Amino acid sequence: MAYVYQINQKKRSLLNSLSLNTLLIAINVIAFILFIVLISANFLPIDSIAIKPSNILEGKYLWTFLTSMFMHAGFFHLFVNMLSLFFIGSLVEKIIGRKRYFWFYILSGIFAGLFFVLSSPIFPGDFDTFAVGASGALFGLVGLLVLLTP
Repeated sequence: MAYVYQINQKKRSLLNSLSLNTLLIAINVIAFILFIVLISANFLPIDSIAIKPSNILEGKYLWTFLTSMFMHAGFFHLFVNMLSLFFIGSLVEKIIGRKRYFWFYILSGIFAGLFFVLSSPIFPGDFDTFAVGASGALFGLVGLLVLLTP
């Protein structure tokens, strides 16, 4: 029984020893690879992962507000976003704490997606344009960092 307890303690300590920012980067990379494989195999359509204003305004694929934050347009897009997240996110997490950082990151990404959908009527032809990436959440983190460290 003591052996099982030690294994559970090691698992918990490994996850607790990683910063939330590191976990978010890992989730982004894993999700990107998974989504690329599923889309390439024609198992999932891009509509079910990326935000598309016409779908959202019709009430379809509402979960793409969340999934689009973890999908990227290519390896370079993923690399730049994760490199930025590594530096900016680490600092923000240290300043506001793990739990607040998580919720701010998620809500910033969702708000960015909402802004994209609501601004689509302004630009002709944008109703059928897809949006993916962590850039919206990153801009939210940068804005918070500007406010907290003037």
